[in-house]
Amino acid sequence: MNKKLMIIGLVMGLLFACNKKQDDAADPNINDIVVARKNTALLNKLTATWCAPCGSWGWMLNEELIELTGDKAITFSMYNSTNSLFFTKTSVDLVSGFSPFQGWPTFYVNGSNKNALVEGGISYSGTKTACVNAVNDFAELIPIANTGFVSQFKGDQLSVFTKTVFFKTQDTNEQFYLSAYLIENNVLGAQKGKPEEVPHPHVLRAGMTENTFGIPIDVEAVAGNEFTYTFTTTPDPGWKRENLYVITIIWRKNGDKYEFVNASRG
Repeated sequence: MNKKLMIIGLVMGLLFACNKKQDDAADPNINDIVVARKNTALLNKLTATWCAPCGSWGWMLNEELIELTGDKAITFSMYNSTNSLFFTKTSVDLVSGFSPFQGWPTFYVNGSNKNALVEGGISYSGTKTACVNAVNDFAELIPIANTGFVSQFKGDQLSVFTKTVFFKTQDTNEQFYLSAYLIENNVLGAQKGKPEEVPHPHVLRAGMTENTFGIPIDVEAVAGNEFTYTFTTTPDPGWKRENLYVITIIWRKNGDKYEFVNASRG
């Protein structure tokens, strides 16, 4: 009996040590963060839980696009309707900068509407082809800049340590912004067009800054320049931590609009 108690104690001690390591680990050295010289597209589904097409052909197309684009794109769903589950003002702000807004569902690549219209509605195959082609084309371009990062929980607070590197010199009068967002995968909820509650993939939960489009990158956009920044937030306790992940996006400010530059997922 004593031997069993000793074994149980050792196991509990190891579990406690692992949890403590996650929450009490030292901050990473930002200089050690690797920044990939690559473009990753942003693939978004604008959706609503009351929208029947979003739960039928829109749902299937989203699943196909995630599989077809792989690591060439970062995908998340935006819920900008106040009558929808998972509504966020972050989604409203993002969609306001995308073009054109057409309704639900709409598929965007890098903020550009890729719904292929045909007489009587939207072409499933045409939209799929347009999205995949846009993602593949973007992957072939030389990146302007990219961000690498490390995410770390300490208690309930999440910190995201980032390093952004410019690879191509741009007009030094242009202003670039860096943002970080929380995405939760497989969020259980109702969906019109589905007979019961389903796990919603890659739901946009929140931005990590007051401005949805982030903070100014405080260096000139000159090849070789680096910018470091740490985002912090306390996620909603109702979100499942094991399903949460972070993405970062670089934006270029053009007047009162923000244009997509590049994205990264941790």
